[in-house]
Amino acid sequence: MLSRCDSTVLFTFILSIIVFVITSWGADVDSPQCVFFSVEQCPNITTTNVCRCHVVGVQSVICCHIRSDFELNEGLACAAVGQPNVTALHLRNVTLDKFDANSDRWRHLVSLSVTDSHVPRLVNVFGSRFELTCLNLSNNGLNEVDPRILTLLPKLSRLDLSHNNLTSLPELPEVSVHISHFFIDISDNPLLSCRSLSDMLSKYHDSKSENSVHFLNQKSTFCVHPSSFHWFDSIERVSFEKITEKAKVDKVCPRGDGYNCSCDPYRLEGSAGGVYTITIAVDCSSRNLTALPKSLPPFTVHLNVSYNSITQLDEISIDESYADIRYLYAEYNQIKTLTVLEGSRFMDKFTHLGLKHNNIKTLPVYILSHAVDRMSQYGDNSIISITLGKNRLHCDCTTSQVVKYWLISNQKVVTDFDEVMCENLDEKVIELDQNKVCMVQKDWSYYINYIIALEIILFILLISKVSYDYWVFKSAGYLPWPASKMPKLPCDWVFE
Repeated sequence: MLSRCDSTVLFTFILSIIVFVITSWGADVDSPQCVFFSVEQCPNITTTNVCRCHVVGVQSVICCHIRSDFELNEGLACAAVGQPNVTALHLRNVTLDKFDANSDRWRHLVSLSVTDSHVPRLVNVFGSRFELTCLNLSNNGLNEVDPRILTLLPKLSRLDLSHNNLTSLPELPEVSVHISHFFIDISDNPLLSCRSLSDMLSKYHDSKSENSVHFLNQKSTFCVHPSSFHWFDSIERVSFEKITEKAKVDKVCPRGDGYNCSCDPYRLEGSAGGVYTITIAVDCSSRNLTALPKSLPPFTVHLNVSYNSITQLDEISIDESYADIRYLYAEYNQIKTLTVLEGSRFMDKFTHLGLKHNNIKTLPVYILSHAVDRMSQYGDNSIISITLGKNRLHCDCTTSQVVKYWLISNQKVVTDFDEVMCENLDEKVIELDQNKVCMVQKDWSYYINYIIALEIILFILLISKVSYDYWVFKSAGYLPWPASKMPKLPCDWVFE
């Protein structure tokens, strides 16, 4: 017959087995749960029992109320953590400056949980021979994790990083993420960067594929973006659903030989039917491009191709994927002409046209005037902006008479109107002197006054000569020398 003490021990042992089975098997088989024990199962520290860890069941250990590395090592040692027979460990209410992942004590663990603690940093990397399949690091106040801490865990299939203060996410094991069931929970990290989350989604997540990372508690998963990055108007807290849209965009972002553009959601825009569309911003700046990308993602409204070697803008007029562009930044390129934009849908609806520091020689203001006039219909043309500075136009009479005054009259639209220069003259277009560059063609009416004056002078001289000859004939009786040498006419014989 068992004694009362033996009965108590047996009852505790059976109860521990039941708890272990429930906690480790009670969840969905596709979503493995890490071994997790309640606070009631923490060891009681007494004068005879100073170990802060104790065995629950056969292969599991729980440690509680640890305040230093010394207490942790002491407790793990007395519970034989690190031996092959201990495969699950749960640390609760632990206060440490850091948690070292590269400890040989974790080598035989299949499940490791560190929860409801204060552990701000995880350092080093779990070893390649570790057996971990489940890692629960939730609710610890984590704010710093080595980015490669998990990369050597080939069997990891569940990761819980929820309820922490992480700003970035660690890399996942390359082997593990290719299995059909890998689960991760990153919910309730209020400081999580959208850039980090979107990078993980674009690399590992595909909602249509079974061999993909599965994100748990998506409705509680949010991220934040820098104030300088204008996603979704002025919203700073972005939901998981919206970030998955960005991951889809990344898959169709322009790529080519030697370059990869980056694509991000720009903002939510509504239609008359109440349907909201996520518009896209594409950044291809400084990618050594010689031409515009051949294709853009649907609903691309913002395109930055600055600091390249692009020479023409033909795609804006002929490529359907450019139909929604409203913001075009093409500064510091080698664009030579704007005539290809005439009649394009872009000129009917653009908000910004950035062409600063290109090779534009002539400025067809009639094309740009159409857009300015369009905005004037709404009583405000400040809604659009154009940059043309540092282009060197070939300045002639038309430039001084048309382009100069167009720039001055639209200086609220052309924000750098005073930086447009002349190629053939060392001066600004707005300072052109019309008298210097315009050779006014004079018609015949300009010379009539000179002709009339000359005729009057000749007539006066003729009258003077005749009068003088008449006076000489009367006074001296002979004709002037020219008249005396003239042959006689028949009429002269009659008068003789």
